[in-house]
Amino acid sequence: MDKKYQELLGAITKGYSNLIGLAVVIRKADNLGLKIDNNGQVLEYKGDPVKLIENLLNEFVELSGDAAIKFCKDAIAEVLTKYPDIEIPSILK
Repeated sequence: MDKKYQELLGAITKGYSNLIGLAVVIRKADNLGLKIDNNGQVLEYKGDPVKLIENLLNEFVELSGDAAIKFCKDAIAEVLTKYPDIEIPSILK
């Protein structure tokens, strides 16, 4: 598991859980192969992390509309500063 993507996913899931609740985020993430503990910490993910992020965002958009994208962009800003070359889905650019 790539630490950069673990941090990026963690920023998204922790931040978004403040909006919709951690239980909902855990359930949505689990359906996609992303394991999160009860503190919002990413424990494991499977597959391509960029595709996983895109799929997770699509789940969040279903719940909250386009506001989910802006919220997630704000949540990952610090991680993107730390890892400027990290690949992210085009929806977050």
